[in-house]
Amino acid sequence: MDTIMERKVKVPRVMITGIASGSGKTTMVCAILQELKRSHLALAACKCGPDYIDPMFHRAVTGAKTANLDLFFTPPEVVREILYENSIDTDITIIEGVMGYYDGMQLGKDTASSYDVAKQTMTPVILAVSCKGMSLSLAAIIKGVMEFREDSNIQGILLNGIGKAMYERIKPVIEEETKIPVVGYLPPLTEFQLESRHLGLVTPDEIRNLQGQLEYLSEVARDSIDLDQILQIADNAPELVVGEIAELSRKSMENNKEIIRIGYAYDKAFCFYYQENLHLLEKMGATLIPFSPLEDVTIPKNLDGLLLGGGYPEVYAKELEENSSMRKSILEAIHAGMPCIAECGGFMYLHERMQGKDEEWYEMVGAIEGESFKTNRLVRFGYVTVIANEETTYSSKEEELRGHEFHYWDSTNIGSDFTATKTSSAITYPTMHAKNNLLAGYPHFYYYSNPDFVKCFIESCSKRWR
Repeated sequence: MDTIMERKVKVPRVMITGIASGSGKTTMVCAILQELKRSHLALAACKCGPDYIDPMFHRAVTGAKTANLDLFFTPPEVVREILYENSIDTDITIIEGVMGYYDGMQLGKDTASSYDVAKQTMTPVILAVSCKGMSLSLAAIIKGVMEFREDSNIQGILLNGIGKAMYERIKPVIEEETKIPVVGYLPPLTEFQLESRHLGLVTPDEIRNLQGQLEYLSEVARDSIDLDQILQIADNAPELVVGEIAELSRKSMENNKEIIRIGYAYDKAFCFYYQENLHLLEKMGATLIPFSPLEDVTIPKNLDGLLLGGGYPEVYAKELEENSSMRKSILEAIHAGMPCIAECGGFMYLHERMQGKDEEWYEMVGAIEGESFKTNRLVRFGYVTVIANEETTYSSKEEELRGHEFHYWDSTNIGSDFTATKTSSAITYPTMHAKNNLLAGYPHFYYYSNPDFVKCFIESCSKRWR
């Protein structure tokens, strides 16, 4: 990928991270974003790691674009560029951490952790701490996290699940012991609950009266969080050093004068997309057309390509089966040669049959022989490097893609055209179907890990296969 001269840009930014999962990071971030939005600030949000659902909440709150920042998927210079591009014309970018602050992609290493992202992007950090069952021990834990790495860059503390009276007593104690400010708290919340499902949080569209709950959260934050102090920490962030990773996409657009229409499934059943993937497709000249396999009769007319992303098809299996005209139109398009990429939930949808969350069996598209069935555990969970065993339509032999798997459903026919390597254990296994125009499997790919793959997909779509 071409890179031109680096430059320094001002990007007011701050990371909200935690000691562990369940520290209240997402609730804290939503509260801060909603209250800053009320102040009419232009906002951006990012999420460390491979999660797709938390960014949906960020978008629901801000109405702005979001991005994932992941140092397994891409090198630091690309992460910095994505952060910058996502922050253009905004007043502040709030970055939400993942897991505990130092928890990386491998046990015992901080590589690709929230700490690593903060270090590589020179982002100041505010540590969110759950206060349940502690008082002075809070200071000990905070101090230990701060000093675990000399360059932790923790510049503020947020306390979660603590009442006002206790907060006013413990705040000066923590500040005296740690020498950094406590910038606010959230009390135990009675009217805002983030429900969970087997793949994590439920999506924002499924939360009843989400806007009302967010307004309640904003009111709480108004009284309990020092937003001026957070804005000051963010404004004091060092200038961000960025290059130009968009050279490839600009060249692609210059060479591609025709309109490339790519339909992508987007509804309650299919909503897991890395926004950077969609943006990169657009940069390379694609016009993205959303459609609903649940509600629409057929795929949109005059498409050149098809994306079937992840999501919760197992939850809506009955409705997907009942929409037989949509299933037929997808099958006919694939058989006719339309370029198609299907990931995880989209891959499940392409099977002959799928077991629903209710454990009943339902007819699906039928482009892939076999069945997708329910298990009782996460299957092949985690980061993967995926390499083509032979040349395919979208990749050369031994070409590498990086992605992530997160699913409880498995398949009787997972494919064998690629070899996946688990980052955490170096275990390898066959995966993916890559025959002619179809690329389908469980991994969610991160397109910036190999923009040439995206270029090949766009070129295949532009060949007017019809």
